[in-house]
Amino acid sequence: MRPASVLCYGHDTNLIKTRLWLLEQAGCVARAASVEAEAHSNLLHHATDIFVLCQSLSENECRAVADFAQQHTPAARCLLLYMRSDKTRLDREHVALDVDLGPAVFLRTVAFMLPAGVAWHPQTSSGLHAAAN
Repeated sequence: MRPASVLCYGHDTNLIKTRLWLLEQAGCVARAASVEAEAHSNLLHHATDIFVLCQSLSENECRAVADFAQQHTPAARCLLLYMRSDKTRLDREHVALDVDLGPAVFLRTVAFMLPAGVAWHPQTSSGLHAAAN
């Protein structure tokens, strides 16, 4: 089994770093993109199981990358993060997650979205291993 591959796309570098750390602790190969061209390049050149569209992105930025992924990497699944106060971000085509639910729910959602044959091995040192299973 190969490790899960996750791309996080957003503008808030501190949140991206935290999400990458969480994903890496869960045994994922995690990558980041802060601009659309970088997200496109990552999707084209790296196997991606899940791409995370962070709440720092505009609706147009989310749509552009989701549409690109659908055309070029249709097997990649989209996790759209939103804030409870921003109801316009809900999208029926993608899994949407309220960021206020916290890191354990984020990890459980990623684990649930992974296709068969992809490894999910949370590290016990992260303190979140039980919550992610």
